[in-house]
Amino acid sequence: CVDNARSAAASFHGGPNIQIIDSGTFSVGLGLIVQKAAKAMQDGANGIEIERIARDTIQRSYAVICPPGLSYLHHNGFIDHAQASVGEMISIFPVYTIEDGGLVPVDKVRNQRHAVVYYQEFIDEFDDLENIAYLQSAPPSPQDTRLIRDHARENFPSAIFSEHTINLPTSVLFGPRTSALFLIESPQDNF
Repeated sequence: CVDNARSAAASFHGGPNIQIIDSGTFSVGLGLIVQKAAKAMQDGANGIEIERIARDTIQRSYAVICPPGLSYLHHNGFIDHAQASVGEMISIFPVYTIEDGGLVPVDKVRNQRHAVVYYQEFIDEFDDLENIAYLQSAPPSPQDTRLIRDHARENFPSAIFSEHTINLPTSVLFGPRTSALFLIESPQDNF
């Protein structure tokens, strides 16, 4: 997507100055970054300040994703057929993070309940969070969402917590039963 955006921006000769920024994330994670940039624009920030805010937010953004249906990952070229077949045969739910525009495996869990525990432990790795967004599968599991919401509010009461049901593009890429957690760390004071 970033390469396509760069090509499109290059075709505007003499037009507006277009900056292409690779968010390094997708779905709700991208939405959180865009919201911060839009708020800065609404508050009167100029283009340079908005770009700085977006890039700073990207540096503080983290995501973990757990797609239990490995056939989607295979059909979309993320993993090979053997990995998908064996993973589904032994009921492995891989956990990925996103680095340099690609999925990087970080762990595996046995079921959705273990994925929720993994998300809670991932939240606990941070000292101060600004945003916590949970992308839930379709159909959503209210019990899983409540566990993550309660854990987030207990440990980071000042963080903005949001819940989202997986959208169609993300569902097509990773499968409708996929869940993910997107975090934005609070900015550190620079002295």
